Amino acid sequence: MSRIIFEVFAVVCLLKTTFACMCMPAHSQTHLCGKNVYASLVKVRSMEYVYLAEKPKYKLTDTNDVSKNDDFKEKSEISSGLMGNVKKSLKKPEMERVEVVVKDLDNLSDKHLVASHIRYRVKVYETYKGLKPEETQGKKMYIYTAPDEGMCGIKLNTKEMYLLIGDIDGDRLNIGLCDRVIRWNNLDSKQKRVIRRNMRNAKQTCASSCEIQTCTWSICGKPDKDSCMWTSEMEMTSLKLNIHPANYACTREPGKQDAKCTWNNALTNTKRRRRRRRHHSTSRAESQLREIVHLLP
Repeated sequence: MSRIIFEVFAVVCLLKTTFACMCMPAHSQTHLCGKNVYASLVKVRSMEYVYLAEKPKYKLTDTNDVSKNDDFKEKSEISSGLMGNVKKSLKKPEMERVEVVVKDLDNLSDKHLVASHIRYRVKVYETYKGLKPEETQGKKMYIYTAPDEGMCGIKLNTKEMYLLIGDIDGDRLNIGLCDRVIRWNNLDSKQKRVIRRNMRNAKQTCASSCEIQTCTWSICGKPDKDSCMWTSEMEMTSLKLNIHPANYACTREPGKQDAKCTWNNALTNTKRRRRRRRHHSTSRAESQLREIVHLLP
């Protein structure tokens, strides 16, 4: 009986470790239009493990008079417990968050001190939402993630550029597996231009109140006028053709708030205009783009 209990416990622990990070697939626009979100084009400078802790905002020394300190007001309470002791409780001081850099994680002698986060120092080249340009210029910027993938942490390569869409927690920028991480160097110049345009128009796109419905089934219904459908087939086709989903934005016709929400892809439109203007035959890139376009509901 004990062996069965042990085996069940081992399976539960394994499942907990394996499926600790689970999130529903979503389009980049869904992340972009969420609350407490930032979107920035950054280059990773360095990476280090850190342990986040809290400490009082000021240091209490021997010369401090605790009884005169507003943050430490001493109260005496007579306890009716078994020992009948006098309990003295202090008002909890205002705390601030500090970061301890873990330099040698593998050979760490104090095993209770573990890295709670990975901290990436980044240079912000462009910010589209959540941050103001003056908040990033000439300042050290850090982005945090969990230390392993089981906790939704994500690995970023140093000296590489990324377009990150993550969440803001107080004064801290976070990124994870459930957020959007676009490897900038993997995109061609046309995709970079289109995605930059979509990011710069994020305010207008989110104001259109168009919702993106993600369908992972083989058969998906038709979306209503206030939404667009993004299917697993469209996702797989875009990945196969190396065309990032962020090229597509679900918007309404400008100036018409009651208009139907439709997919807008400037990358496809640009190629089609160029084809008509130059009277060239259909190129391989155009054929690939239409493989996704014909899937758009």
